[in-house]
Amino acid sequence: MTRKKMRRPYRPTLQPVTSIIVPVLGEADNILPLVKRLRRAVVRRKIEVLFVVDGPDNKTVGKVKLAKTTYRSKTFDVRFYHRKGNNRWGGLSGSVIDGMARAKSDRIIIMDGDLQHPPETIPDVITASKRGDVVIASRYCKGGSASGLGGSIRHIVSRGSTLLAKILFPIRMHKVSDPMTGFFLVNRGKVDISKLRPKGLKILLEILATHPKLTVIEVPLQFAYRVTGKSHSTLGRGLEFLSQLIRLRFGRLPKYIQFAVIGGSVFGFGMGLLYMMVEMLGWPPLAANAIQLAITFWLNYFLNRKITWHERNVSRLAAHKFLTSRAATTVLNYMLFAWLISQQYSFTIFGQAVNFSISYLVANIITLVAVMVLNYIFSDRWAFAEPKQKKTTLNPFRRFSSYIPPGAYKVALLIGLIDLFFVFNPILTLSIILALASLFLFVQSCLEVWRIVYTYREPDGIDRLRFPVPREPRENFCIIVPARHESAVLASTLRQLARQTHPNVSIITVICDDDYDTLSVAYDIESDEPRVEVISYPMQPDIKPSKPKQLNYVFNQIKGRNFTVIGVVDAEDTVHQELLIHIDAAFRDRKTGVVQGGVQLMNHDSSWYSLHNVLEYYRWFSSAMKFQADNKFMPLGGNTVFIREKLLRRAEGWPETLTEDCSLGVLLSTLYQTKVAVYYEPWLTTLEETPGSLMGLFKQRVRWNQGFFQEWRKGVWRELPSFRQRLLADYVLLNPILLATISLLIPVSLLAILFLDAPVGLVMLMYLSLVPASVHLVLNAVLLRDFGMAFGRKIRLRHYAILITTQIPYQIVLNTAALWAVFRELRGERSWYKTAHIAKHRSEPAYEAIEASGINLVEESSDV
Repeated sequence: MTRKKMRRPYRPTLQPVTSIIVPVLGEADNILPLVKRLRRAVVRRKIEVLFVVDGPDNKTVGKVKLAKTTYRSKTFDVRFYHRKGNNRWGGLSGSVIDGMARAKSDRIIIMDGDLQHPPETIPDVITASKRGDVVIASRYCKGGSASGLGGSIRHIVSRGSTLLAKILFPIRMHKVSDPMTGFFLVNRGKVDISKLRPKGLKILLEILATHPKLTVIEVPLQFAYRVTGKSHSTLGRGLEFLSQLIRLRFGRLPKYIQFAVIGGSVFGFGMGLLYMMVEMLGWPPLAANAIQLAITFWLNYFLNRKITWHERNVSRLAAHKFLTSRAATTVLNYMLFAWLISQQYSFTIFGQAVNFSISYLVANIITLVAVMVLNYIFSDRWAFAEPKQKKTTLNPFRRFSSYIPPGAYKVALLIGLIDLFFVFNPILTLSIILALASLFLFVQSCLEVWRIVYTYREPDGIDRLRFPVPREPRENFCIIVPARHESAVLASTLRQLARQTHPNVSIITVICDDDYDTLSVAYDIESDEPRVEVISYPMQPDIKPSKPKQLNYVFNQIKGRNFTVIGVVDAEDTVHQELLIHIDAAFRDRKTGVVQGGVQLMNHDSSWYSLHNVLEYYRWFSSAMKFQADNKFMPLGGNTVFIREKLLRRAEGWPETLTEDCSLGVLLSTLYQTKVAVYYEPWLTTLEETPGSLMGLFKQRVRWNQGFFQEWRKGVWRELPSFRQRLLADYVLLNPILLATISLLIPVSLLAILFLDAPVGLVMLMYLSLVPASVHLVLNAVLLRDFGMAFGRKIRLRHYAILITTQIPYQIVLNTAALWAVFRELRGERSWYKTAHIAKHRSEPAYEAIEASGINLVEESSDV
């Protein structure tokens, strides 16, 4: 008989319900007493105690190992993580974050290892966790005590720190009596650790400040006296706490807001100083202003260096740069101030002579506004700029200009010149500014007119938008259909795609695994249609899904399946059954890397804004896109886009941005010089619907504009080879800024035309932009007629009336959306607006042109 080899019995690793993290530094004598009391306090609970030992403290490590062998049981475990060398970061708060990352439970208790946090409080903390995300053991709530602080100084510091935190965070800390405590419980699943930038002692303050939606419960804490060891509170730690508090309050705001807050605070101080010197000391305003400018000059430098740009590694050269730039703007400020207070105006009202002059305080406000933008540009992009690696290909001028963003120094110079001109003749300067703004509107309107008529300028322009004649199919297509909450429209889309006449096509729809209704519809279609495949996208906690995430997930799943072309179709699209045969023919040109098919909104009769929205798509796909493709800069459309698989692999899939189509097009146009072929034939266009509400349209445009603005800020387009391409990229990607600027300039220009007494020539310039705007309106009417003829729709007289009378309201909606997009981007908001779909384009009567191609939209809509 063969003797079986004896195996050691399997002992499962403890899976704790609660993890207790204890950061320690030089607390060797407290380890064993603490663990003994912890085990007694949490009896019959599954607990792990994780000591995070900081620095070369082998004595403490040894005591933790002894505690582990002495007190470990089936329900109680002791572990440790020793942070040494480069692993030490963020002080005590960094130790807590490292501990949270290594804890085995999501319910985590943080406490000190100096025995001032009584372990006997832990059961009350765990019980209270059923009612909140964070449970704070507070010294200052009812039943708590801070007697263990010892000494009146520590009491004053503790109370003062708490008061300061509540002043800076009045809403978030309103119901928190002790945000400075180091003894608390937190639900790790409700905390995004990536948001934390710990540095110092107060990790609870960091969590509460960065997660305003956490529910907070407090339990009383009897803060004990320290038995052994020494306190880690020092003057340096106090300054570190103040730095942490300021960073939490202001550090997450955009730089321009931090700059404005600091500048406004210093300005308020300067105003008070100026008032005191003039009114109380009797000094002349010019002398007093010179002194206050010198003082606020240095205050601005110190505060911006320490707060606004605190994270940048700034050399001593920064001070010299700041001095140089601020000296120039301060001189300009002083000159403007001197001129303003010297002005005297006299006029008559109802026969009474009135003398008017500008107060020195008002003059100080005007001068601040005049130079504020200039100061920010020089501070952010020059004085405190992050060092950049020099490119060997740059010439000396470009090396110098690389320290300043494109156009920034030009803007700064322009503002400086405007200030100087304003000093000598304010009325003329304002008139020139408004005239130039009108000239800018004129140029922008002319460019839009040029893009609209691009394909109509030459007799063969329309013919160049037609697909090549289909031949024997060569390509192997994969059509990806991303969907989320699209159960009402997805079935019809998948069935139509499955009827493509092209022999080699697979349709993959990717749906989030929490979208049960849409998944159910998709699985039903998959069982009936062999070409259709459903992939479930796994949702991650606290990570919002998006279209590019879904597309890239599928793209990674299909690697190695021999697809040659990847296409994207939206869940609500109606796609012609012969489209892929024609796309295949377009790829016969081996230089073509991307084929952009036509997309057309159809429900022009649904609302007043739908009429304009439908015309926009008609203009884009029938002319504007062809213009951009011919000029080799092509932000792609959102769907009916087909890309060679190898090219998409080189680009590493879709960029995860708000407008992945735009980002991918910019990337391919810039880095790979990809040829994009644009085709638009009405009978082969993909049919869609406009957003179901005006707010839906507004949100959609906000997302598009913000995505374009993000793409401009990323600056990939600067690598385009020709100046003409870069200029086009500037215009296309900066369109949100252009629209936002227009929305602000139009009312000012109208008021100026009516009330400003300006020279005749400048007034005529102000009216100049009305010429292309009128041409644009006429072209819209012509294109509306063409749209009706192309798609067999009856365009009635009321449609033209709606088009003309609602042109301005529609433009206001677009301009406001652009303004809001810029505001969101500068504020750092990147949430994603999703457009809801209800298949209006499928509920319309069958269109004659589409019926002739073999798709019966009425029958297909019955599958929804």
